Amino acid sequence: MKKNLIFILLILVVAVSACAPVATVASQPEMRKVSVNGTGKVYLTPDMATVRIGVQTRGDSADKAVGDNSEIVQAVRDALSKFEIADEDIQTSNFSVYPRTNYDDKGEITSISYVVNNQVSVIVRDLDNLGAVLNEVVEAGANNLHGIDFDVSDREEALNQAMILAVENAQARAETLVEAAGASLGEALTISTQSRSGGIVYSQNVAADAMGGGMDVPVSAGQLEVVVEVLMEFEMK
Repeated sequence: MKKNLIFILLILVVAVSACAPVATVASQPEMRKVSVNGTGKVYLTPDMATVRIGVQTRGDSADKAVGDNSEIVQAVRDALSKFEIADEDIQTSNFSVYPRTNYDDKGEITSISYVVNNQVSVIVRDLDNLGAVLNEVVEAGANNLHGIDFDVSDREEALNQAMILAVENAQARAETLVEAAGASLGEALTISTQSRSGGIVYSQNVAADAMGGGMDVPVSAGQLEVVVEVLMEFEMK
């Protein structure tokens, strides 16, 4: 009797389960997407320059070499003052003192001299004066010009313009791709960006006697390039 009761209960459980509704989950179709990159470029005319001016001296003693160097550097600073260059735009970027040993044919030491290098970075905010500045500092005793870097004081507006151009470029590329695939372009889903800039850098070492004659040094600022690259993801319909 007990076995019959258990058998009847099992039949009832199976019957109830068969009548219960079955829950189903409808799978969502995967969104179709397209990823493209875009580039925007804006060109700027520089309005400032950083000049690296160097003074190198030699002496039989370190004190003598340092003293001579300091006198010339002060003369260079006095020359810069003629152009109303602010103190915060003049910065010592390198200073070094090292011995130089001279040998004869037999490898024996004949003398020891000391070399002092003093490099000053100067920001010139009026490019009309740049040639005159270079000429004045050389006449004051600077014997190395380590390079001229051109830049702009405010590039934020150019950066914004380049970003707009980069997005427009990416969208145009995406439209071309999806139309070729027989689809239409949907909303922008993601966007990431990076910017970079480049310019013309003039670098040379100039001896004092090569720039004599009192003539201003001819310089050309060229153009600076601000570049923005974006990676965008769009929905495909």
